[in-house]
Amino acid sequence: MMDEFKEGAREELKRADHSIFVTLKYTRTSEVIKNIVARLISAYEYAIDDVLNFALKKKKIKEIPHNYLDKAALTKKVMKGKNIKDHIELYLLMKRIDKAGYTSKEEYRRHVTLVSDIGVNVKIETLMDYFNVVKEFIMIVDEWINK
Repeated sequence: MMDEFKEGAREELKRADHSIFVTLKYTRTSEVIKNIVARLISAYEYAIDDVLNFALKKKKIKEIPHNYLDKAALTKKVMKGKNIKDHIELYLLMKRIDKAGYTSKEEYRRHVTLVSDIGVNVKIETLMDYFNVVKEFIMIVDEWINK
């Protein structure tokens, strides 16, 4: 019914999946890690936009804000009771990581790490965790929209 929703998020997840399991396997640079974080952020943003567009269509909200912080807060409010607080917090953390400066550690090696200026280190294992959380969020949004 609501297939117009969630396709953008799923496409970004596919790209992130490929980057994690193929590109990162051979490249192992912090630039690839940063690119994957950006893809995961994009997947979150598509899903958040889907939630807000659906809520607007169902007249649960009057308008969709332009600022990502306001969108995140409104998504949390609209989907209350769905345990999405941690998802929104991860989204906001990844936005901060993406905007921050960074250095590389162990580049071209198995334990490549993006060391951000905000004190968050992103390793391959961390990316996998982020990826799984974003995937879960998209499933929650999908269920919420199609209930």
